[in-house]
Amino acid sequence: MKTLRGCTVLATIFVLSSLIAGCKSTPNSNEPANTGTGPQDSELLDQADAFFRAKRYHRAITTYEQAAAQAARDGAPSVQVEAWAQLARCASIDLRTGLPASEVTDDSRRWFMKARDLASKDWPKAWSRLLFVRGLLEYQARMYSTAQATLKELFAYCEEKGLALRAIDAAYNLSWMSAVEDRPTWIERGIALAEHEKSDYWLSLLWQSAGEYHEVDAKDIKAALEAYGNARRYFKILGEPHDILMSDWAYGRALRLNGRCDEAGNLLLDARNAAETRFTEEEGDSFLEIAFISYEWGEYALTKGAQDQANEAFKRARQMIESVPPSEHWRRDEIAGAIDKRLANAQ
Repeated sequence: MKTLRGCTVLATIFVLSSLIAGCKSTPNSNEPANTGTGPQDSELLDQADAFFRAKRYHRAITTYEQAAAQAARDGAPSVQVEAWAQLARCASIDLRTGLPASEVTDDSRRWFMKARDLASKDWPKAWSRLLFVRGLLEYQARMYSTAQATLKELFAYCEEKGLALRAIDAAYNLSWMSAVEDRPTWIERGIALAEHEKSDYWLSLLWQSAGEYHEVDAKDIKAALEAYGNARRYFKILGEPHDILMSDWAYGRALRLNGRCDEAGNLLLDARNAAETRFTEEEGDSFLEIAFISYEWGEYALTKGAQDQANEAFKRARQMIESVPPSEHWRRDEIAGAIDKRLANAQ
């Protein structure tokens, strides 16, 4: 499950509670009746979303601001709400990693209030975007049950309005946000919708979530292997090198735990070489990849009695994981502890 770094909880909850209370279901008398979008502001919003998905957050922020300004000129308040809501989201994350900042910032609250004050439940895209950001901010403020309720409301609203991809987004976030016993339900609902929509992107993430649930929570390593295999297939279709290598690590680990050690070793060796090449060529983009894959390759080497090769892999994993903050991956501390245990036993 994803984790949050410490935040100023009480102050954040107080401010968020006042923000949430103001969300309304119909436009007020000062709101423009026209909710249509012109081609330019709609295109700018799409561009900003693409920058955000690509983790080009500074470009995303600039483009969301441009989209909001253009929408104001075009009389398209729905687009304004979406852009402002996303600016609230951008202001609440670490722009280096895309993970939640240590607290909900003043800028995030300011953008959220602007979006909230203009939004209407009668504008499906705007309202669904506002609900989504609200849920994330609630979770960031450690209002966990409130955040889950918000995303469940979002899921139902998106299903009603035919916003399938946004319903999938809600289901995915509920798949890691919910209590353990509820996670399979949201994973299954998300996968069913993603298959219907033929969304390789969401299928990769949801099958990865399924693998994590089966491995870590349900302790069903056979089911985890199948899920990680499905996730890896979709990550390879999408072609993002980091995601492919991390799915190689998860699938290779599952192969080893299922006793298919030779297959695991071949896959992990190829992945390790690829991660090292990326590290050399991209000047430090691959600390996480090398740490996790080297550790897992070391575990494989132990199954073959190759203690020296295992120790070399564990040392490389330890060297690299020192540059990986705990916030970068929810299993970082688990893997770091396993590396230290192996190195201690080797002495």
